[in-house]
Parts: sequence; structure tokens; C-alpha cells
Amino acid sequence: MKRATRSPNASAKALAILAIIAAMVLYLPLSTPAHAQDDSVPRAAPAAPAAPPLESPPVDAAPSRQQPPPQEAAPNGAAAEPGAEAPAAAPTAKPKKKRQAKPAPPPRETALSDDPTPMLQPDTFYATSQASERYAAIADAGGWPKVATPLKPGAKGAAVKALRRRLAAEGDLPPNDANRAAWDSALTVAVKHFQSRMGLRQTGVVAGATLRQLDLPAAARFRQLASSAQRLAGVEFPFGQRYVVVNIPAAAVDAVEDDRVARRYTAIVGDVEHPSPEVNVKISAINFNPTWTLPASIIKNEVIPRMRRDPSYLTRARIRVLDARGHEINPRRVNW
Repeated sequence: MKRATRSPNASAKALAILAIIAAMVLYLPLSTPAHAQDDSVPRAAPAAPAAPPLESPPVDAAPSRQQPPPQEAAPNGAAAEPGAEAPAAAPTAKPKKKRQAKPAPPPRETALSDDPTPMLQPDTFYATSQASERYAAIADAGGWPKVATPLKPGAKGAAVKALRRRLAAEGDLPPNDANRAAWDSALTVAVKHFQSRMGLRQTGVVAGATLRQLDLPAAARFRQLASSAQRLAGVEFPFGQRYVVVNIPAAAVDAVEDDRVARRYTAIVGDVEHPSPEVNVKISAINFNPTWTLPASIIKNEVIPRMRRDPSYLTRARIRVLDARGHEINPRRVNW
């Protein structure tokens, strides 16, 4: 059975820590889900060098003598007279089409919070229970209005007024500012405060993930909080002076020391079909630069189909193929 290992780049060193040092996994309701895969079976192996480019065919040192072009036949089938110029051939080359610039990828909407408060504390269960009761009362009172349309600074009208009432319902905006129809600096601050609570980039613009979170009904938010409180009720976490917490929906990791977040990292977590396991363990060692041995299912379902389409895929992805003895082999010699 052949194995494939992958070496992370320098920027992924922090991510490598997270899959190994996760001491607690927790679902928190007010975080934006992130989807990625988490398979962390470390296997030491150096990075594979990039494959050399294919050699070009040899070129003669001296240029070859050009042969005269063949004489064209006359229209009536007779040979053309010597010295007569042949008619110019019509151009057959098609004009090159201008390459259209690829559209820029959308900006990343999620962001790590700069709040030093840990996402999991001894009183998190009680705070979540109280929050669920608060949102139940908001839902029973009719909830909050939908914004329904993207907005940005300078906007005016009924949509801005709906945004103000929506933000005031959760306390991001003072109630006395809820009935104005124009966008001002206080509204920008309120939008950024809401984005910070949701784990989003603080752009001050209502669009994309921000708009989706704003339009989530209060009843749905209550159900999230109630479900989280129910899960937290059964958690027995040994809080100490130093601990590590992984928030799967937020794809974030808190390294806590003296009740404050000393470091916060982005995690790689599983999606709904490939969920990350929930573990509660004691950290005994940290591998800062691990490699990853691809599971057989990923090799069969993902790597082999890509290699059939693109034989250079493994080289570009810096994935090495090893035989049963651990010796590296050329992936181009494998019958994928």
C-alpha cells in the first residue's frame, strides 16, 4: 500500500499545533461556521523538492539552409513561368483574443476576535443559559425586523431604520437611536460591534455574512443558545491556570493563561459530513512542524482522480508518494 505525506508550509505552522493540542471542543452559537477538513496523523518526513521541468528537444548549433518554396501551379493546370511571382497567400492566422482578467476572490468575511475573554470559562454555562432566556423573550415579543438588503455608510430610508431597530434589539445600538432613517458614524460603530460578536471582519458594511446573521430570526438564535446550554451542562472541564479550547464552528483556538487569552489561532476543522472529534485530553507534547499521512479514503476518492486529470498535481501540492519500505517513488510511474 502506497502512502502519501504532505509537508505544510511555514505559514501553516500555527495550524499544525491546533490539530494536536486541542484539549476541549465546544460548539458556541454566535460564531460563524467554517468548513475544512481535520485529519491530524503526524508523520515526520522532509518536504519534497519540486520536480525539474521537462527538457526541451536539442537544437542544432548551425541553422539549416532554407529550401526555396515550391512553385505553385497556374490556374489552368500549366506550370508557372520561372521568375514569376506567386500570388500572396491570404492570412489564415486568427487574431488572438484578449485574456479576460479573472475576477478577484471575495474578501474573507470571518476574522479572529481581539476580545481577550476566553470562549470557555467556568461561568460560560450560566451565561449561555441566561442568554437563551433573553432571546426567548425577544422571540416571544415578535423578534426583530429583517434588513433584507445590503447597506453601507451614506444610505438612507426605511432599510436603514430597520437596521437600526435590528441592532437595538440586541444592544449593539442605543434604543434612542433606533428610529433614524440616515446612516451616521454611530451606526457604523454599531455594525462593527455586531460583526465583532459574530466573528466577522469589522468592515462597517452590511452585506454577505453580516446580512445573513442580521436576518437570522430571534427564535433560531434562541434555539442555538438553548442547545449550547444543554451541551455545556454535561461538560466537566478541569479549568486551570493554563488551558486550550477549540471552537469548531468558529474554527478558532484559544490558549488561555490566568483567565485571559494569551494566543488565539485559526483552526482547521471538519465539515458536517466529516465532523471533527470532540476530545478532552491533557497536553503532553507539541509538534510544531508535523507532516500528514493521507488516509486511504482520501487517496482513492480525491488524489487518484486528480492525478488522472493532472499528473503534476502531487508535485504542485508537495505530496510525496512512498512505497511499503518508506522509499519515495516517482508518482508519474504509478498507474493511477
